[in-house]
Amino acid sequence: MRKRSLPLITVLSYSLLLSSTAHTAQAETATNTPLRSHQQALQASRAQRAKTGGPTLDAEARTVMQRAAEDLAVGEQAPDFSLPSAFGEPMRLADALGARTAEVLMLQISESDQQYRIRASFLVDAPLAVVHALLTDYEQLPRLSPSILESEVVAAPTPTQARVRTRIRACVLIYCQTLRRVEEVRASPRRLVAVIIPEQSDFAAGRTEWLLTPQEDSVRVDYRAQLEPGFQLFPLLGPALMKAGLERELRTFLGQLQARAASM
Repeated sequence: MRKRSLPLITVLSYSLLLSSTAHTAQAETATNTPLRSHQQALQASRAQRAKTGGPTLDAEARTVMQRAAEDLAVGEQAPDFSLPSAFGEPMRLADALGARTAEVLMLQISESDQQYRIRASFLVDAPLAVVHALLTDYEQLPRLSPSILESEVVAAPTPTQARVRTRIRACVLIYCQTLRRVEEVRASPRRLVAVIIPEQSDFAAGRTEWLLTPQEDSVRVDYRAQLEPGFQLFPLLGPALMKAGLERELRTFLGQLQARAASM
């Protein structure tokens, strides 16, 4: 099937990579205890299905979840997120939070044949329990990024599994586009794997992973993602604009995450 072409990288949605997906992260402080947010999502999903008679996870979703489960079964060992020497000292992001800041330790974006790979590491000045509670509150993701118009848990068959649907407004220059993304999410105590369902999303493929590591009074968040948009980008402008947009979104995301963490 031939991909349709859209203006510039209007629909690239760098925001969904850091919000998940935005989208989109962890299980619980206790190693084998489900997250409170997953329990709430499960209750909400059951209530919604009772109202509408909507479906639970189908065979396709179960296949995706099995792949995520196999990933998580490998263990909690962190992937190699070491800071390349070319990046030098960590970048300090001071915002309206005053003394509270977030450190971006590393940010890499690469592109090959319209497949984007993103790696980022940053520190959040908050306890682990607070950080992963915010990241796994799937229905409140718009609070972490203004680019996310709405988010909802479509199904949650277990406390650590969920299908999450988000609607995102992505803008580059004067162009804006509303995108849809549906992901199957599988969480373990300090790791989250989310896989895009292409048939229900504006993306040909996508996978994100979050890793949370407590460090004294802060939490290190290691993030990596692979994304293939379901549309064509201008080969020269696409990667450059995506990187600039991703950095802006990261600043906004970190500010919102830090602000909400400080208020809890």
